[in-house]
Amino acid sequence: MIPVGEVDGCQIFAHPLCVAMDDEAATSVPPVAPIPAVTKFLLVGPVDTAAERDDLTALGFDLAEELLMPVTVATSMHGHDVTEFEAVLIYGDVTKAVTAAVIWAEALEAGVPTYDVDDRLNLCAVCNRNQHLGTPDEDGDVVCVLCEGGGFNCAWCSEDDDRPEPYYEAGTWFVFCPPCLEGHRVAGKI
Repeated sequence: MIPVGEVDGCQIFAHPLCVAMDDEAATSVPPVAPIPAVTKFLLVGPVDTAAERDDLTALGFDLAEELLMPVTVATSMHGHDVTEFEAVLIYGDVTKAVTAAVIWAEALEAGVPTYDVDDRLNLCAVCNRNQHLGTPDEDGDVVCVLCEGGGFNCAWCSEDDDRPEPYYEAGTWFVFCPPCLEGHRVAGKI
């Protein structure tokens, strides 16, 4: 939802797709605005071969779906300011991947949290969703973001929804609610 005005001192909000449409064009395809900046994670790992880059990109999809937040996949050490990310997610041994090592060192120097991504899947103890991240409790159980009480906010409209759909654009897996994802599809952005 985005602010669109004020009535009697109260802020009024509307869905971005609704704001983009004027009254006469209510049945036409609304324009799709650029995706706004949101909290996101940076994923680093081995990227020396095409297969490694593909694997890291696929892992980015899984993590975006698990975390319900955007995940940027670092396929090179250039163009990423680690301070723009909530945390750096590290897949594999950073000492064996130059890109991962450089970004990891930058994150440590900048005070950005780093987390190892487990290459073995754990199942959420509540809903049985696969999890690459998560610290087991004293019983060895891992609980996913949704079951811990976290929620999904669409990367474009910020509305809550329980059916996220990851979408890859410019090196980042964004997580959209179905109406926004459909709006992007209809507008030819996907």
